[in-house]
Amino acid sequence: MRRAAALIVSIGFGGFGACGTPTTTRPPSPANETRPGSSPPTVRFASMQLVAIGLPAIAADGSTVVHAVVDGDGGRGNPNLVLVSRDRDDRERERFVVITANDAEGQYDERGPSVLLQKRIRAGDAWLDARHGRNDLRPLVKLASEPNPLATDEGNHAHGEGLRLDLTPRRLTIRQADTIVVDRAIPPSWTVADRTMCATCEEVCRHAMFLEAAHADVAHRLVLLTVAYSGTDMCPEPVSQHHVVAW
Repeated sequence: MRRAAALIVSIGFGGFGACGTPTTTRPPSPANETRPGSSPPTVRFASMQLVAIGLPAIAADGSTVVHAVVDGDGGRGNPNLVLVSRDRDDRERERFVVITANDAEGQYDERGPSVLLQKRIRAGDAWLDARHGRNDLRPLVKLASEPNPLATDEGNHAHGEGLRLDLTPRRLTIRQADTIVVDRAIPPSWTVADRTMCATCEEVCRHAMFLEAAHADVAHRLVLLTVAYSGTDMCPEPVSQHHVVAW
């Protein structure tokens, strides 16, 4: 369904355990040792994809949100993962590329990840461990929603934790109980401009935005929006955007 492009790397497999189980044992981290019962987010290879367990998450003081970015990678569907931290003003502070879809080419099969991909997974775990040790990350709560890429006018909605969120291509509104706490126009940077399929084409690619998911921490008055875009085989959808909205 989605996109991606760049350099293709192919390295031989190795390091698989018995019965095809990848040998990706994770050593104890300082965060685990100093915070009994508090586990850092972690990267795992499952169903031929990379999954960030425990994300999105928020710092104990509400200052930082850490989330994962995944490119659907069009017809290939190669595993890929980027870890990002953002502040309450939606500014990206840090970014760690676990692996791109192109670099993952040839780095996995039904037995699991290659040695190289295992190494990248461990590097992602180390990055998350460090941020957990510094910020004591806690998972955000996912709000109930029904993503609908066709709801271009009426918009998409999410609710839970006493919140009601309404996102249209023009406006974002968040209500807490019966009080509007956020009411703002959608920034142009959240949208994707129409474009022709090629320099000589008349056909136009249009990518309507919609709400893919919403996560919240009511105590810290914050939500993380995942904004997705419609697409077709001829016009693959762009990578979803993530935005922190605080009040």
